[in-house]
Amino acid sequence: MKDTGLKHTPGPWEPKVEASSGYRVLAKDKRQTIVCEVSGSASNPVSEADANLIAAAPTMLKEILETMDRLNALLAQPKYTKDDDLASALGTMHMDLNRVAAIADGSWPRS
Repeated sequence: MKDTGLKHTPGPWEPKVEASSGYRVLAKDKRQTIVCEVSGSASNPVSEADANLIAAAPTMLKEILETMDRLNALLAQPKYTKDDDLASALGTMHMDLNRVAAIADGSWPRS
């Protein structure tokens, strides 16, 4: 996978229960860098789900970027570009994943 130039705190991240304030999402580094805090009761299932989703972000982004690399490799093979429908479908998937990656790094326009 190529260097993405993204500036976020490297993953993996993990949610930790904070009894008084809900959840903290921490980087799994030596310092346990606080990535964010999710307010709400630790017993609130929505707060827990939010913390889990945020903690999964670096892993999901990594998987998206690796999938884009695999799609690029497929699109470079003549046997796939000869089939117009397949090439179009693969190209559309690549554009969709590229948009998701741009949303993740903040470069996609927000409405």
